[in-house]
Amino acid sequence: MTVVAGGERVVLVSPCQEHAPELARLNAASAALHASWVEAPRSLAAAAAFLAACERGPLRGLLVRRHDDGALVGVVTLRSPRPPQCGTAEVACYVGAGYERRGYMTAALRLALSDRVLDPEITRVVAWVQPGNVASTRLFARLDFRPTARARRLLRICGEWREHEPWELCRGPASG
Repeated sequence: MTVVAGGERVVLVSPCQEHAPELARLNAASAALHASWVEAPRSLAAAAAFLAACERGPLRGLLVRRHDDGALVGVVTLRSPRPPQCGTAEVACYVGAGYERRGYMTAALRLALSDRVLDPEITRVVAWVQPGNVASTRLFARLDFRPTARARRLLRICGEWREHEPWELCRGPASG
């Protein structure tokens, strides 16, 4: 298990194929929580495909594990162009059932958005949040993201087109 960054509450781990069964179990147990918000891979095949996509890039997946016992509590993904001089990355995340509203994802995103994990050339990070997803809007507001607009029919989730609001975080200038 390769730890990318760690804090008092959580550690971020680079995923590998051996994590597929555990990820599928977490997501299957969280189906009601995720409902119409996210299509997390619930089968072993879907989890393995997600992890393979993370290995190929440009999607970077990070497993969020509780620091105390290593329990898998969620996932953070970062997508940035290569090379990073475009300066923008997208972040997405979800937490598993039983781990919500405990601060794990706030701690995980603080680590994921730090220079230890995110390329310092990235100066703008965007999170696409569905209107009505109060937990996510509160999470990103807590991390100093700000809503910027609304996009209609942006993504299909559970077979339906959904509106999303881009929440943006501007980071300090790239160091030279």
